[in-house]
Amino acid sequence: MPFCLVIMRVLQRQFMPTVFRRIFIFFLLVFGNRFAMAQPSYSFCGPELIQYTKQTYGAYNQNWGVAQSRKTRFLYFANSKGLLEFDGSSWKVYELPRKQRVRSVAVDGQGRIYTGALGEFGYWFPNGQGKLVYHSLVSLIREQAFRNEEIWNILITPGGVLFQSFAFIYRYQQHKVELLQPPATVLFVHQVRNRLLLEVLGKGLYELKGDQYSLVPGSEFLGRETVNAILPVGDQDMLIGTERAIYRYDGRQFRSFNEQINAFMQRNRLNRGLLIGPGLYAFGTLLNGVLITTADGQIRYHFNQKNGLQNSTVLSMCQDADHNLWVGLDKGIDLINLSSPVQYFIDHADDLGTVYDMARYGNNLYLGTNQGVYYKPLSRMDEPFQLISGTQGQVWDLAVVDNQLLCGHNKGTFRIEGTQAVLLSGITGGWVLSRLKNYPDKLIQGTYTSLCIYQKDARGKWVFSHKVDGFSAPVRQLDEDGDGNIWVNKAANQGWNGCAYLPIYVGLA
Repeated sequence: MPFCLVIMRVLQRQFMPTVFRRIFIFFLLVFGNRFAMAQPSYSFCGPELIQYTKQTYGAYNQNWGVAQSRKTRFLYFANSKGLLEFDGSSWKVYELPRKQRVRSVAVDGQGRIYTGALGEFGYWFPNGQGKLVYHSLVSLIREQAFRNEEIWNILITPGGVLFQSFAFIYRYQQHKVELLQPPATVLFVHQVRNRLLLEVLGKGLYELKGDQYSLVPGSEFLGRETVNAILPVGDQDMLIGTERAIYRYDGRQFRSFNEQINAFMQRNRLNRGLLIGPGLYAFGTLLNGVLITTADGQIRYHFNQKNGLQNSTVLSMCQDADHNLWVGLDKGIDLINLSSPVQYFIDHADDLGTVYDMARYGNNLYLGTNQGVYYKPLSRMDEPFQLISGTQGQVWDLAVVDNQLLCGHNKGTFRIEGTQAVLLSGITGGWVLSRLKNYPDKLIQGTYTSLCIYQKDARGKWVFSHKVDGFSAPVRQLDEDGDGNIWVNKAANQGWNGCAYLPIYVGLA
């Protein structure tokens, strides 16, 4: 069965209480299974992905646009069946009067929801019962050719609401609709730092000021491309994303953004781009899901159908007020929970076995499994875990004590130093390890057969000291009361019941 591990980015376990650790591991194994879907062999580490299928929201597969109302925080989706409204718990579907596919959606500061479709655009506004009512604006349009146009893009700007097809751009303000006839066929209008930029096919990149269009110098080569994203980067620069490459524009020249990213886009076709945080970008593709990168092109995450998206064709994206990413797909809607401190590691290859404990130590994340101790650098969570040589077998316990990582193992007890394991004791079955309150320079450990004491050597390293005299029994759990007495609990099915009590000082010296 594929394994899913939940990783809290804020978690730095320094001798976490045993009970909490067991509850935490139980949570990982039980609730993590909801993310462990039958998939090909691979591993993935990243934020939680939540899927909303067409059966969940009650409409069609394709979702062409996404927007959120700042007033109500409701989400709106341009779906092939109509306009979807999601209030965080329930879905509603609103169809246009002629039941066209809704191709675009945007919400203004007053809570008006604007939509565009074939030969149609207008806005929705709730009535006294909270139900959305549609108000068409088509009666304000004179051009008969508009009836054959689809509105693929809507922008809320300081100068009005822009509705854009590939042939026309209309501006709605003060209850009037004005045609802003572009120089030729256009793709998408993009709003960057209050500038309106658009690609004119065969000509290049243009800027729209008022009702006038002007060519951006040096952008003529983009007239042969398909510009699908224009995003701010730094204080003045822009990222110009075409279907096959991304360029950085500083106002004078266009330079390649990143060779690795551009090679990825060449294969997978950029379709949408979004600034989702300071120096952080989401790029949606037609063939391979969502890529999240830094401003210098470092890849943070890659989400696709293999690791949790319902579909790898991205039609739309929107970041909500909680800084999470909504993705409208060719098949369904997915939420990437970027704001959560929790990340999920999914091992569909089932290479790690069953995980019993984990620890964050130094620059690595360590897993203790029934197959050994595995690690991976925290800075490269997209890479596979590696087995530490010599630790093959059942791991019961991982504990960071005084900046040293100790491993309780079927073979004994190890100290993990980076990617190396040093054997401290050959007494088998290191189940549980705890610092003594009255002897903070000593550790007590429960094993298959006895209680063991550890102390530091002259170098300050934890080493095995001795077994507690007069005590011979398996110990899975132990605790120390306020007086310093040690209470131990039996291992299951070991022939004696209840707890054992060791008076203070006994066998510790």
